Amino acid sequence: MKRYDIHEFNQAMRVRTRNFAVQVFRITGSLPLTALNRDPVKQLVRCASSVATNYYSATRGRSEAEYYSKICIVVEENDEAIFWLDFLRETGVMSDDQANPLLADADELLRIFSSIKKKLKLKRTPTTISKFPYFAISLPRYLATSLLRYLATSPPRYLATSLPRYLATYDSFPKYRPP
Repeated sequence: MKRYDIHEFNQAMRVRTRNFAVQVFRITGSLPLTALNRDPVKQLVRCASSVATNYYSATRGRSEAEYYSKICIVVEENDEAIFWLDFLRETGVMSDDQANPLLADADELLRIFSSIKKKLKLKRTPTTISKFPYFAISLPRYLATSLLRYLATSPPRYLATSLPRYLATYDSFPKYRPP
């Protein structure tokens, strides 16, 4: 598998989400619309195009919080697109030949965006350490793992004097940067 830098990855995913939206638009444009299936078809087009537009917006975000928020929307809209594709296939509005390639593409996109969302959530969520019932603090994950390693190697009699010193160096820890 090719390893991308972040800009190449963003560009590749922009193209892929746009192609997904275009494919959905073209296939739904060839479907016979009735009063009964018009709304589900419109919903499919809306959520498929929303995946592309929200991913574009996410990559142009001003902050990591905004990026995370937009990725959450992308995951929701992609999940909804899968629902509508499956619904239209089961009701007979779309044939299996039309729906299956779109479902496969939507499922791959959902897996990619869910993985991104999960990694961002782990990065954003502080870890609570409660190894002892009287000791519970909330720290970023990189510091929490380092602290647990320190606690595991420290003799218990030195814990009361060395732990406050260890926590006082909180600001001197190098900031975590994912590889």
